Amino acid sequence: MKREKDYQNYSRLIGYAKKQIPLFIICTILCGAMVFLIFSSVGVLLSSVVGVVSGESSQTSSHMFVYIIGVFGFSLLASFSQLGFVHIEQKTQLFLCQTMLHQYLKMEESFASQYSATEVLNRLTTDVPNCTTSIGYYMSVMVFQPMISGLFSIVLLLAIDWRITILCVFCTVLNLFCSRFAMKRTRELKVKMVKGKSDTANFIQECAQGEIEIRTFGLFPIFERKLQKQVQETGKTIKTFSHLQGIRIQLYTFSGDCFTIVSLLTLGAILAGIGVIPFSNVMLTLPLSDQISQMMTAFGNGAAIIKQASPHMERVFEIMDLPEESTLVEKEQDSDRFVQPIKDGNKEISFPHISFSYGQKKVLDDISFSIEKGEKVAFVGESGSGKSTIMKLLLGLYPAQNGTIQACGKEFGNCSMEEWRKNFSYLSQNISLFHLTVAENIALSLGSVDEKIRDAARRANAEEFLLETEKGYDLMLGENNAGFSGGQLQRIALARCLYKDAPIIVMDEPTSALDQASEQAVKKTIDQLPKTCTVVAVTHRLELTRNFDRLYVVVNGKIVESGTHQQLLEQGGKYRRLWQLQNS
Repeated sequence: MKREKDYQNYSRLIGYAKKQIPLFIICTILCGAMVFLIFSSVGVLLSSVVGVVSGESSQTSSHMFVYIIGVFGFSLLASFSQLGFVHIEQKTQLFLCQTMLHQYLKMEESFASQYSATEVLNRLTTDVPNCTTSIGYYMSVMVFQPMISGLFSIVLLLAIDWRITILCVFCTVLNLFCSRFAMKRTRELKVKMVKGKSDTANFIQECAQGEIEIRTFGLFPIFERKLQKQVQETGKTIKTFSHLQGIRIQLYTFSGDCFTIVSLLTLGAILAGIGVIPFSNVMLTLPLSDQISQMMTAFGNGAAIIKQASPHMERVFEIMDLPEESTLVEKEQDSDRFVQPIKDGNKEISFPHISFSYGQKKVLDDISFSIEKGEKVAFVGESGSGKSTIMKLLLGLYPAQNGTIQACGKEFGNCSMEEWRKNFSYLSQNISLFHLTVAENIALSLGSVDEKIRDAARRANAEEFLLETEKGYDLMLGENNAGFSGGQLQRIALARCLYKDAPIIVMDEPTSALDQASEQAVKKTIDQLPKTCTVVAVTHRLELTRNFDRLYVVVNGKIVESGTHQQLLEQGGKYRRLWQLQNS
């Protein structure tokens, strides 16, 4: 059953490289033919040398020189054909990486916690290359090329003597049996080895990200012991795997290089002694017997390559098979429920009687609200109250489990995800600025600085500090983000939201990671946003929202209070207690 799954995965992998199959066939035939010509030339050269020494042949040194040149020439042609396999692997690897990244970015939000960015990066950089080599160079060199060269060798050996051919085939079968020894556990060891290396890479990445905490809390000894334990466990697996591989190689060497050569020379001497063939022709059979041995071994090599690649294929396909969030919309479209679109022209968002659960845990319990165009509305409350889930539902990261959300006259479930998200810009607490220029980060496209980019930066109060730099909008943002403060980076991200010109801006804890001065700068920018922008904020920092039009206090998945900042203070309820706690 497992073998069948391995072959199904490999067949699927080949499907991703189907455009490269013609090139693979051409390179394989060319390389296989060159390998045969190389070994047959070596055989002819050996035969000539023995023939001259024994007096069976009168060939001159010039003939031998031609054979030597032929060997080098065929080797050169074979090496050029390897470039084709490099091309095949690079193209397939690029396609797999693009597909994996696309699927990861499009997956349902519920899977985000299962696959960290570090884990996906590890699979992109480790598992994908191991997959592509199994359909390129390895498969050609270890399977198809030996088959081509071996078939030609059998034809040539039959022309010399059928008895020698039978002996070669017999020795090859014995060689194949020996090479299969110690292979039963290699696959499970390979799976364990891949997982061990992945876990070690993830742990090192975590250490690199938390290096300040490690130094502050003096965690060096603990983490060193943990890393040492992981490396030792993985090392034991690698050692066992290498040991089994070594046994296989030694058996292969004995059966191929010792038993086969001695048998051929003995039979050849007997046949030469009774005058059936000249002994010089026996020397021709030695390199050709090796090609027949490689051909027979190739059948087992194919299975071994697939087995060794299987753990990597499973890890790659696990990401590629993640369900896309677009299926959430399709499920809604299949529903018989029909909801009338918003009739009130002033309403931007309608959120009617929505409930939501993560598994058995209920997060939102019958929440209803509506937001008018140009309003600034915030959902406040303690961590875990459910306010971030409201934001995720608005952005379409999760489907509402009952009720239907509407925005800008569109109903979630009756439009594509792309159409739905055209209504929203998003400002996160974890700023995502890419290795692009400031202008490109604002516009999220490559091109020159235009007035729309400048206008967005001005409206976000970002242009002043940008123009103080030497390159301004053309400044490249790298790992250190060009030395900008957290508040400045947040205003660049806000400029991106304004550049998109979506009717609704959703903010998720936009100031939680900022100092007080930076928070005040971002707050001032948000307060100055024009009335054409509808703002929906999720935060526990109440200072940010004191000038908002309406606040909703969320407790245990329910809206318990609503009103302006002043109204909620006067009510003396949950909001007032939170405000006093933060300002005491």
